[in-house]
Amino acid sequence: MADPAARIQVRRARLTDAPALARIHAHTWRVAYDGLLPADYLRDLEPRRLAVDWRRHILRARRSPQGHLEAVLVAFDATQAERPLVGFATTGPARGRRVRGFAGELFMLYVHPAAQGQGGGRVLFDAARDALTDLGFRWWFVSVLEANTAARRFYAARGLQPDGEAWVDHFAGGEAVRVMRYGGPLDPVWPPRGAGPADQSAPGGSA
Repeated sequence: MADPAARIQVRRARLTDAPALARIHAHTWRVAYDGLLPADYLRDLEPRRLAVDWRRHILRARRSPQGHLEAVLVAFDATQAERPLVGFATTGPARGRRVRGFAGELFMLYVHPAAQGQGGGRVLFDAARDALTDLGFRWWFVSVLEANTAARRFYAARGLQPDGEAWVDHFAGGEAVRVMRYGGPLDPVWPPRGAGPADQSAPGGSA
């Protein structure tokens, strides 16, 4: 049987993708974070306004001095003539002075609910990892809501583990949510063989 993920392919985003990215962004967040983020915040995710933000993001990744370090990746269904977008991922240098230049970060990875279970998340994850590896980063991070157990399982199943960093973010209405950071090596020779958990943290400490 053919790999179901073979139907899902990934490419760099184009400016014309912004409206579709905005629709996927709004819908996936409303579904994924229902009950986890404030309802008012989720209702305010308006695709027309988000599309403006996506255009800026894509332009920055293409034109800014640091743009070559950023990526907006889109997943599409290659079996359909119109090749509709089904998900996206964004990557770039990791936030935090102590890991600057050493670690990359997966900022977002989302697949439209109607396309989930078809391998799109795995394909985007692999493409994001490859994009950061190609830039020479040795480690990578992703931040996950503590209450988002589905996302935590997804990343743990792909080798990323909590690295001990956690904080509180505040959304609309002042509601606080706890965020955890997962991390892992991009360089296959890191961490050294036989290293214990304390030795596997990214050199330079946490962000």
